[in-house]
Amino acid sequence: MKKTVIQCVTALLCVIAVAVTSVISVGKISTAKVDAAKAAAANSSASGDASTDPSADPSVDPAAPADPSADPSATDPSATDPSNPASPAATDPASPATPSATKPGSSSTASKVPSTAADIAAYYNAAVNKAVNSKAGFSKKRTTTLSNLNGGALLKIKLVVDTVNDFLGVGTQNKSYAKGKIGEISKASLTAKDISSPTCKQSGSNYVITMTLKNGTSKASKAGKSDSTALARTGLYSGVGDKKAYDYKNAGNLYDGINNADKASVEAITENNKNIKITATVNSKTGNLVSLHVSYDWDVSLTNVKYSVATISTATGDAKTSVDFTNFVF
Repeated sequence: MKKTVIQCVTALLCVIAVAVTSVISVGKISTAKVDAAKAAAANSSASGDASTDPSADPSVDPAAPADPSADPSATDPSATDPSNPASPAATDPASPATPSATKPGSSSTASKVPSTAADIAAYYNAAVNKAVNSKAGFSKKRTTTLSNLNGGALLKIKLVVDTVNDFLGVGTQNKSYAKGKIGEISKASLTAKDISSPTCKQSGSNYVITMTLKNGTSKASKAGKSDSTALARTGLYSGVGDKKAYDYKNAGNLYDGINNADKASVEAITENNKNIKITATVNSKTGNLVSLHVSYDWDVSLTNVKYSVATISTATGDAKTSVDFTNFVF
């Protein structure tokens, strides 16, 4: 009996040992299979194998053209727009710069100072014309000084002297024009051929333009009128007729003024102008005119001048005029 019990216990222990060993073996095999599966999955992802990548679409043909929607630059203009800082066109040194440097107020204007005579003339014209077109407000001071006047017996008549001085604007006149009103300023249309020694320099937020105009001559008689001077294209208030408010009066204006006056007449007039200087200050960001100074010397020669019963064959005069436009309001 005792021997039988011992044998049973021994057999039971053997069975338990075998069972434990089987469990351990099965666990190791399972662990090994899991590890192998993980390694296979990792290798499949790295190699891009569609058969092991659950996100891959086996229906896609690798040789098919790419979908433009996958490339932002195909549909997004900003990807190649030079105005986009991230665009290669904006950062490529080979990209051409905007050539425009003659239109005030443009973005390129602020970065490039006009340098050639044509550019400076065009930039000046645009600034003056902007003031005219927008009916900007401004102040104007005009000074005219007669340095020499030879008129023989006519200049002994006080009425004649006073009339001449009044028409020519001798002395200093100050005027102001409110924004929105049409002030006494004309449009400018200078060309490179009109000017010499032009300069345009940056001064803070402004461009300062200086230039000298070429000498000019105007003539008037019964045969007709002519004017080769650029003064009438500077922006100075000028025009036709005998308007005494004009900043620049050519031979035609003087001819009309005298022949339209009571008891007065003139046969012919020649007017010459020289030493014409211009300084204009323009805001480089807005293109607005800040100030404008124009000065010039001029002389006139009149033939067969008559007033009432007095007549002289020749009368001459020399004068200087300067005009300043300031306090612009746009």
